Amino acid sequence: MPSYTLVTPHLPAESWHAQATHKLVATAAPYPQLLATLCQWDVLPVASISAHSQGLKANCHWLKATPIALNLGHSTALGTSGLEVSAAELMQLASDLNALVQHDGLVFYPCQHDLLLASVAELGISTTPLHALRGQNIFPYLPKGMKSHYWHKLFTEIQMLCHQHAINLARSENSLATLDGLWFWGEGELPPTKPVLPWNAIYSDAPWLKDLAGFLDIPFYPLLANSSVLENDCLIVIESADYLNAYTHLLKTLLSVRSNKIILYPNDGYCYDLQQQTTSLWQRLMAAKSWLK
Repeated sequence: MPSYTLVTPHLPAESWHAQATHKLVATAAPYPQLLATLCQWDVLPVASISAHSQGLKANCHWLKATPIALNLGHSTALGTSGLEVSAAELMQLASDLNALVQHDGLVFYPCQHDLLLASVAELGISTTPLHALRGQNIFPYLPKGMKSHYWHKLFTEIQMLCHQHAINLARSENSLATLDGLWFWGEGELPPTKPVLPWNAIYSDAPWLKDLAGFLDIPFYPLLANSSVLENDCLIVIESADYLNAYTHLLKTLLSVRSNKIILYPNDGYCYDLQQQTTSLWQRLMAAKSWLK
């Protein structure tokens, strides 16, 4: 029978009526760190993995630079996956940003859904994934470390560049959310070896996990388009703010298959085996669905 590993960073364990089977990590952390733990890595080098998947040079230190929209009155991030930006907008933005940092040893590259930033020098910072900022004031989460002053300055300069940028003028005319800045995250070096994992595929609504699947040499499937049929022994990560839509598709599938194991990681530091507990799986899935309404 198939087994499923389910990571639900925005749906807490109580919504599943679940009781922990064992503690995974000391404290809850942004869920990319949970994935690092499952991959048996110290950190999940999201940017380096993306650079590897794009065939970019390996002798650099990499960051994700994800376009964000802000509630400017409160400096809070809108959404957890970044702003949807076209390929043409990313190309134009990368060109203008490279003019801004041309003397700083940095280069921006347009990627699939955001930008990658290459640095010749060590970054000297630790960052917070965008996914941890849902509804939060961003400023306490800006990069920390020896070189944080530079990165805070660059963050502000990019905000100023975006303010009257042609991209935003066009987006405003088309009633689209404006690009208010870039969020830096995902540092770390590629591990020397790839882990041996129990997953045959990754299903997710998070585009950046496609690069992780490619690095692990397993297929990636967009969740909403493929959740009616799941491969055996897969990892499912639901990051979307559109919880009800994403979960409804998945819950229908989980209710229709015979599985001997569903392991839940709601990103609270604990692991839950939904098949080992007294409440039936059907009751748990319905409880989770009801919690979303």
